[in-house]
Amino acid sequence: MLGHESEKRLKDILVAVGDCERELESARQRLCTIRDFAPMGAFERIDRNCSSFINSFELLNFLRDQQIHHVAESELYQLVRFFDSDDDGRLSFQDFLQMLLPCEDNTLRNMTIDRPSRRIGRYDMLPRDIELCLAQVIEREIDMQRRIDVLKRDLVCRFDYTPLAAYRSVDRYSVGRIDTVNLA
Repeated sequence: MLGHESEKRLKDILVAVGDCERELESARQRLCTIRDFAPMGAFERIDRNCSSFINSFELLNFLRDQQIHHVAESELYQLVRFFDSDDDGRLSFQDFLQMLLPCEDNTLRNMTIDRPSRRIGRYDMLPRDIELCLAQVIEREIDMQRRIDVLKRDLVCRFDYTPLAAYRSVDRYSVGRIDTVNLA
């Protein structure tokens, strides 16, 4: 059984995940409401070596082009690993869509996917507002990853923490699953 302080830290993690996901969803929706934003164009913009995949180094170069220097390649590597559906260490176009498109607004998601895309050359840039919003989505993903990692480390270092104790702490009614009722 988790002690009071460990339960508080577990709650902090769950609240942080919710807050970060809400901020991230807002950033994704802002990006997709830009009329000229087409996911394939964004993919081609980041995929400078034209390999039809995006790796952490290409994401790093994109962020550096936006004057964002506080993100490490190791953090981007973790981000790529999170969205990489086939564990090859790089993002396919479908993986990229999972990272960029809204999860809650399916209409906006589908409208964005259906937009025509103009070809982006190896040295072309997207319009400035799209570049900034795209960078903001990637930055928010990294910020979320950082924040959750710190909170998880704080919880895992507790003497009374075990994954089973954390699960039982959330599943108070012993229903065998975690849902919105026992999360509340």
